[in-house]
Amino acid sequence: CWKEQTDALLGLDLRFESDTDCCQWERIKCDSSTGRVARLNLYHLLLDGYLINYSDFFAFKDLKSLNWG
Repeated sequence: CWKEQTDALLGLDLRFESDTDCCQWERIKCDSSTGRVARLNLYHLLLDGYLINYSDFFAFKDLKSLNWG
């Protein structure tokens, strides 16, 4: 995925492997034509008491689906 999206995902502290393409990460699906994140499955964040900063999501211009639970 795009660097700005990788940086945003790492900023969410999701404990991902930063040395791989974020399109390969668990809970992430990318659009095959643009390479941008299209779906995020973040259900575990609410369970962990995560406070959401909506500005963290500005990098996801092609986001079509966001699953909180």
